[in-house]
Amino acid sequence: MTAAAVLLLLVASTGSSKAQEVPDREVVAADVVALMEEARIEGAAIALIRNGELKWTLPLGVRSAVSGEPVTEESVFEAALLSKPVVAYLAHVLSDKGLFNLDRPLAEYLGYDRNVADPRLFEVSARTALMHSTGFPNWRPAGGDLLIEFDPGTSFSYSGEGFVFLQMAMEAATGRTLESLAGEFVFEPLGMTRSSFIWKDSFSEHLAVAHDTQGNSLNKFTPSEANAAFSLHTTIGDYAAFLLALARGEGLNAEGRMALWTPQMSAEDGIYWSEGLGLEPRREGQALWHWGDQGGYRGYAYITPNAEEGMVYLSNSENGMLILDRLYDLLLSGPATSVAWLNYESLDDPGYRLGRRLLDVLAEGGIEAAFEAYDAARADLPEDAFVEESLNTLGYKLLRQGRVDEAIAMFELNTVQFPQSYNVYDSLGEAWYAKGDLDKSLDFYRRSVLLNPENESGKAMIVVIRDRLAQVNR
Repeated sequence: MTAAAVLLLLVASTGSSKAQEVPDREVVAADVVALMEEARIEGAAIALIRNGELKWTLPLGVRSAVSGEPVTEESVFEAALLSKPVVAYLAHVLSDKGLFNLDRPLAEYLGYDRNVADPRLFEVSARTALMHSTGFPNWRPAGGDLLIEFDPGTSFSYSGEGFVFLQMAMEAATGRTLESLAGEFVFEPLGMTRSSFIWKDSFSEHLAVAHDTQGNSLNKFTPSEANAAFSLHTTIGDYAAFLLALARGEGLNAEGRMALWTPQMSAEDGIYWSEGLGLEPRREGQALWHWGDQGGYRGYAYITPNAEEGMVYLSNSENGMLILDRLYDLLLSGPATSVAWLNYESLDDPGYRLGRRLLDVLAEGGIEAAFEAYDAARADLPEDAFVEESLNTLGYKLLRQGRVDEAIAMFELNTVQFPQSYNVYDSLGEAWYAKGDLDKSLDFYRRSVLLNPENESGKAMIVVIRDRLAQVNR
């Protein structure tokens, strides 16, 4: 354990016993409704934890912009990345019961190398997977091999692949599926009656439908097989029950409880990772936290030692994180280091305000009107709205929505504003590649690499495009 980890544990052991104030539910509701309207978030659910108890839950907005049906305590959300803390807890429960060895190389359970021709694979254990220090990328390239990018256990790099590898090992060790294990050791003991890693038909009646940034409904992900990294579906009450169990150490022995609260790996910028969750250091001791982000769902969960204060936030909108910083200030007393680490756009960000204005103009008046709006915005928006990142972020939002021509237009405008930036040409090359124009894509990637010869991803794309062009011209 590092010296920093020991120091944080010593601080945590002196945790405050002072009762925390309970924010008034109706006052919070009024504030959050106003924030949701400003951020264009269709629906959300919030749970407040204080002094070791769930004090209240707060369903707000609608499950679907089309039907207008309200969010309720029974509404089912995709937990997305909030799946991982549940899997981490499960791994420690199985270890405590002697059903799974957290230190054994995962590959030994599998007899199967996940396309990794690297002897360092046998340094990947459940603990390194839980700490996001496997050396794996978040996800392997589509159709590509899974590579180990650094020596396992030496640094932090968030990885969904690591959790999938962990899932496969737990299933091999027990001869049971993740869904079956979670049902017996997590959902049933904690009373999580409306949670599952696979889709259940009963969820349909209460589904909180996902929405994109413009309020359009998105197709529903209905997993028939569990995925440890992201497939959990749950309700606000169920996830709050899980969070309370974490804080109380329910179902775990002393070693398991300590593992979840002990900082093991620095994730930089003031954040550490334990064997399963992020740790936000506070004056009275660290707090456990994690976030969710997938499709049209965004969420966040946070709990301090002894559950003195905590919250769960689930939303059914890609705009969900725009209000995270305000929610944190409303409901929590910590330093918000985790919110800063996540680095999502906020309602207060000048770049976000510019991007939303341009999105609205694009919808109503098209590309030329958006160009005019960009220039006109200088009259009332601060200068730091007009940085390279603002148009780049907007361009990628459009690209993800399949609005390729509009994305190209925004990236092109960025090259006019920042002609010496290699990154703007790299983004424009990516957009033209998505459009299917290989010649233009190659041209802009070349410009990017000329401006920055160390742009390795740009160099790789040049090779890919040249190969595709050679095949086309045969």
